[in-house]
Amino acid sequence: MKKLIFLLIAINLSAIVFGQSALRTKMTAEQRSNYSKALFAYENSELNTLVNAGTAITIFLPGDFAMLGMPEQDNKALTAKNQAALADFAKTYSLMGAWSTAKLLTNIKNAQGIHQSTGRANQNLKFTENAPWILVNIDDKAESNIESTILLNNAVIHLVSGLFK
Repeated sequence: MKKLIFLLIAINLSAIVFGQSALRTKMTAEQRSNYSKALFAYENSELNTLVNAGTAITIFLPGDFAMLGMPEQDNKALTAKNQAALADFAKTYSLMGAWSTAKLLTNIKNAQGIHQSTGRANQNLKFTENAPWILVNIDDKAESNIESTILLNNAVIHLVSGLFK
Protein backbone atom coordinates (compact mmCIF):
# COMPACT_ATOMS: atom_id res chain seq x y z
CA MET A 1 0.00 0.00 0.00
CA LYS A 2 2.82 2.40 0.89
CA LYS A 3 4.48 1.70 -2.46
CA LEU A 4 1.24 2.50 -4.30
CA ILE A 5 0.82 5.80 -2.43
CA PHE A 6 4.46 6.69 -3.13
CA LEU A 7 3.97 5.88 -6.83
CA LEU A 8 0.87 8.08 -7.04
CA ILE A 9 2.68 10.96 -5.34
CA ALA A 10 5.65 10.54 -7.70
CA ILE A 11 3.37 10.59 -10.76
CA ASN A 12 1.63 13.76 -9.54
CA LEU A 13 4.95 15.47 -8.80
CA SER A 14 6.33 14.56 -12.22
CA ALA A 15 3.19 16.04 -13.82
CA ILE A 16 3.83 19.31 -11.99
CA VAL A 17 7.54 19.33 -12.81
CA PHE A 18 6.94 18.69 -16.51
CA GLY A 19 4.13 21.23 -16.84
CA GLN A 20 1.41 18.63 -17.19
CA SER A 21 -2.03 20.14 -16.83
CA ALA A 22 -5.47 18.73 -16.23
CA LEU A 23 -6.38 20.07 -19.67
CA ARG A 24 -3.67 17.98 -21.31
CA THR A 25 -5.12 14.83 -19.75
CA LYS A 26 -8.63 15.70 -21.02
CA MET A 27 -7.46 16.26 -24.60
CA THR A 28 -7.19 13.43 -27.09
CA ALA A 29 -3.76 12.56 -28.48
CA GLU A 30 -4.75 14.19 -31.78
CA GLN A 31 -5.87 17.39 -30.00
CA ARG A 32 -2.62 17.50 -28.02
CA SER A 33 -0.58 17.23 -31.21
CA ASN A 34 -2.72 19.72 -33.21
CA TYR A 35 -2.83 22.31 -30.40
CA SER A 36 0.64 21.79 -28.90
CA LYS A 37 1.94 25.38 -29.23
CA ALA A 38 -1.17 26.96 -27.71
CA LEU A 39 -1.35 24.20 -25.08
CA PHE A 40 2.24 25.00 -24.06
CA ALA A 41 1.35 28.70 -23.78
CA TYR A 42 -1.78 27.83 -21.77
CA GLU A 43 0.16 25.60 -19.36
CA ASN A 44 2.85 28.21 -18.76
CA SER A 45 0.58 31.24 -18.45
CA GLU A 46 -1.86 32.47 -15.85
CA LEU A 47 -4.65 30.58 -17.65
CA ASN A 48 -3.56 27.29 -16.10
CA THR A 49 -3.50 28.90 -12.65
CA LEU A 50 -6.96 30.45 -13.13
CA VAL A 51 -8.46 27.14 -14.28
CA ASN A 52 -6.86 25.21 -11.41
CA ALA A 53 -8.22 27.80 -8.96
CA GLY A 54 -11.75 27.17 -10.27
CA THR A 55 -12.17 30.57 -11.96
CA ALA A 56 -15.11 30.81 -14.36
CA ILE A 57 -13.25 31.61 -17.56
CA THR A 58 -13.53 30.83 -21.26
CA ILE A 59 -10.31 30.10 -23.12
CA PHE A 60 -9.76 29.83 -26.85
CA LEU A 61 -6.83 27.68 -27.98
CA PRO A 62 -5.85 28.06 -31.64
CA GLY A 63 -4.46 25.08 -33.53
CA ASP A 64 -0.81 24.81 -34.54
CA PHE A 65 -1.68 25.55 -38.17
CA ALA A 66 -3.31 28.82 -37.06
CA MET A 67 -0.34 29.63 -34.83
CA LEU A 68 1.86 29.58 -37.95
CA GLY A 69 -0.06 32.69 -39.04
CA MET A 70 1.19 34.56 -35.99
CA PRO A 71 4.10 36.93 -36.63
CA GLU A 72 7.29 34.89 -36.27
CA GLN A 73 8.68 36.99 -33.41
CA ASP A 74 5.40 36.65 -31.44
CA ASN A 75 5.32 32.90 -32.03
CA LYS A 76 8.96 32.45 -30.97
CA ALA A 77 8.36 34.64 -27.90
CA LEU A 78 5.92 32.12 -26.41
CA THR A 79 8.45 30.51 -24.10
CA ALA A 80 8.31 29.77 -20.38
CA LYS A 81 10.99 32.46 -19.87
CA ASN A 82 8.96 35.20 -21.58
CA GLN A 83 6.17 35.83 -19.10
CA ALA A 84 5.13 39.08 -20.83
CA ALA A 85 4.38 37.23 -24.09
CA LEU A 86 2.52 34.50 -22.19
CA ALA A 87 0.49 37.11 -20.30
CA ASP A 88 -0.44 38.74 -23.62
CA PHE A 89 -1.47 35.34 -25.00
CA ALA A 90 -3.55 34.63 -21.87
CA LYS A 91 -5.43 37.94 -22.12
CA THR A 92 -5.96 37.80 -25.89
CA TYR A 93 -7.32 34.26 -25.89
CA SER A 94 -9.70 34.40 -22.94
CA LEU A 95 -12.76 36.07 -21.52
CA MET A 96 -14.23 35.98 -18.05
CA GLY A 97 -17.20 33.73 -17.39
CA ALA A 98 -17.86 30.17 -18.50
CA TRP A 99 -19.34 30.31 -22.01
CA SER A 100 -20.09 26.75 -23.09
CA THR A 101 -21.21 25.99 -26.62
CA ALA A 102 -24.78 25.42 -25.41
CA LYS A 103 -24.82 28.73 -23.53
CA LEU A 104 -23.41 30.58 -26.55
CA LEU A 105 -26.01 29.01 -28.86
CA THR A 106 -28.84 29.98 -26.49
CA ASN A 107 -27.56 33.56 -26.31
CA ILE A 108 -27.11 33.72 -30.09
CA LYS A 109 -30.73 32.64 -30.61
CA ASN A 110 -32.02 35.04 -27.93
CA ALA A 111 -30.13 37.94 -29.51
CA GLN A 112 -31.46 37.34 -33.05
CA GLY A 113 -28.31 35.70 -34.34
CA ILE A 114 -25.35 37.49 -32.73
CA HIS A 115 -24.06 37.29 -29.15
CA GLN A 116 -21.38 39.81 -28.13
CA SER A 117 -18.84 39.75 -25.31
CA THR A 118 -15.72 41.66 -24.37
CA GLY A 119 -12.50 39.67 -24.13
CA ARG A 120 -9.88 40.18 -21.44
CA ALA A 121 -7.78 42.18 -23.92
CA ASN A 122 -10.80 44.48 -24.44
CA GLN A 123 -11.51 43.04 -27.87
CA ASN A 124 -15.09 42.78 -29.13
CA LEU A 125 -16.08 39.14 -29.65
CA LYS A 126 -19.16 38.38 -31.72
CA PHE A 127 -20.53 34.84 -31.78
CA THR A 128 -22.81 33.59 -34.57
CA GLU A 129 -24.05 30.15 -35.49
CA ASN A 130 -22.19 28.70 -38.46
CA ALA A 131 -23.52 25.12 -38.39
CA PRO A 132 -22.02 22.82 -37.36
CA TRP A 133 -19.77 25.32 -35.57
CA ILE A 134 -19.96 28.62 -33.78
CA LEU A 135 -18.10 31.40 -35.56
CA VAL A 136 -16.16 33.87 -33.41
CA ASN A 137 -15.52 37.30 -34.96
CA ILE A 138 -12.84 39.39 -33.26
CA ASP A 139 -13.01 43.19 -33.63
CA ASP A 140 -14.38 42.68 -37.16
CA LYS A 141 -10.81 41.76 -38.21
CA ALA A 142 -10.49 38.00 -37.72
CA GLU A 143 -12.82 35.03 -37.59
CA SER A 144 -12.42 31.57 -36.16
CA ASN A 145 -14.65 28.53 -35.76
CA ILE A 146 -15.02 26.74 -32.45
CA GLU A 147 -14.11 23.19 -33.48
CA SER A 148 -14.53 21.43 -30.14
CA THR A 149 -14.95 22.22 -26.46
CA ILE A 150 -13.46 20.85 -23.26
CA LEU A 151 -15.03 21.56 -19.86
CA LEU A 152 -12.56 21.72 -16.98
CA ASN A 153 -13.41 22.85 -13.45
CA ASN A 154 -15.42 26.08 -13.99
CA ALA A 155 -13.58 26.80 -17.23
CA VAL A 156 -14.61 26.26 -20.82
CA ILE A 157 -11.79 25.66 -23.27
CA HIS A 158 -12.73 26.06 -26.94
CA LEU A 159 -10.35 24.66 -29.54
CA VAL A 160 -10.53 27.14 -32.42
CA SER A 161 -9.38 27.19 -36.02
CA GLY A 162 -7.82 30.65 -36.13
CA LEU A 163 -6.01 33.49 -34.40
CA PHE A 164 -7.54 36.40 -32.50
CA LYS A 165 -5.03 39.03 -33.58
